Amino acid sequence: MKTFITLLTLVLSFQTMAANYAVNTEHSQIKFKIPYMGFSNVEGRFKKFDINFEIKDNKLSNLKGKIFVSSIDTHDKKRDSHLKKPDFFDSKRFPEFEIESNTPLSLVKNQEVDFPVDLKIKTVKKTVPMKLTYLGLRKDPWTKNNGHYFKLKGQLNRYDFDIKWNKKLDSGDGFVIGDKVEIEIIIEAYHVNEKPAFSRFYKHRGNKGHSIKPEDQVITTEYVKPTKPQSTKAKIDTKSEYSSPATVVVTTLSGFVIFILLIVIGIFGQKYLSDFLDRIGVPEKWNFILSSMVIVVVLVEISIYTAPYMGWGVSPLMKLFK
Repeated sequence: MKTFITLLTLVLSFQTMAANYAVNTEHSQIKFKIPYMGFSNVEGRFKKFDINFEIKDNKLSNLKGKIFVSSIDTHDKKRDSHLKKPDFFDSKRFPEFEIESNTPLSLVKNQEVDFPVDLKIKTVKKTVPMKLTYLGLRKDPWTKNNGHYFKLKGQLNRYDFDIKWNKKLDSGDGFVIGDKVEIEIIIEAYHVNEKPAFSRFYKHRGNKGHSIKPEDQVITTEYVKPTKPQSTKAKIDTKSEYSSPATVVVTTLSGFVIFILLIVIGIFGQKYLSDFLDRIGVPEKWNFILSSMVIVVVLVEISIYTAPYMGWGVSPLMKLFK
């Protein structure tokens, strides 16, 4: 009976595990601003990053990630090229920043709290004090998946990270760029197996049945550069990570292996449990019911945690082919 209780405890404990979340790069931003020429600012962003964290009991923890230096964008290609050189980030030797925070944080909507983040640039790792505001859960109107939204703000001294390049102004009363860098991070994060609509990770199937009401429309004043009209004969590339040949092959093979594994676990697992319950004197009727329930729960849990390998999202095995 102790073995049976232990097994049930292990199965049910899966439900209390921390949920893993991934930051969606398409709807998130890592922006910075630094003084320039004593009267203006240079603003920029990093377009590629990979950040994950956990949420358990409404607490955020174990935030870890990488920011890719080559994705820096300050709206000036020559300046971006200079920033990637040894004068600044030396992207060939140090292609990534590392970001980490192990501070557990209770999620209270619209409350600004201290959230120190460990940031590693090149060989220097320092704690950067930041303020985090949790904006709450918001449901994607197409997929119905809930996303967590955050905003972080902070400031660092670039000299602390051995980024010291500068030039004196001709007037002699200052330098070309300042030493304090303001940081703003806007995060949209979904469970690792869920993605919002209109993301390259999500294959949108049209918006039939979704009409936009006048009060739901959003007016923006952001300038959008006009583009040349496309020919009606232009081909539309509908290929995504979901439908690539490599993904189909890898997902089919891994899915088949897991399917066979589930069958084996179901057959032999129930036989083992049934024999065990019979030995401890459980009546035949309850023997079948209990063993079936336990095996069903085990198979469901295994299916949930192996879903990415069976076609739910892009298979993690695809990283081996990149």
